[in-house]
Amino acid sequence: MIFDDMIRVPGDIIATLGDAAFRVRLSNGYVLIAHVTKRLKNDLGPLAVGESVQLELSPFDLSRGRIIGRTTTDLTLILATTDKIDR
Repeated sequence: MIFDDMIRVPGDIIATLGDAAFRVRLSNGYVLIAHVTKRLKNDLGPLAVGESVQLELSPFDLSRGRIIGRTTTDLTLILATTDKIDR
């Protein structure tokens, strides 16, 4: 498939640049511009500054990315997952 070499990384939205463009900071401090596709924009709903998102980057241009979803950092979800592993 054509998109098999895409890099997936989490990031945090730090600024809104327009209707579907955002400035996103990765965990290593790198800042890039990411966009949401029209189809996904309807599914995700509005995104706000401070939200954690999952990005898809091309290995050829690491300065731009595509937002493919929200990153869940809910503590109850983490605890539920670790509870299942321990038992």
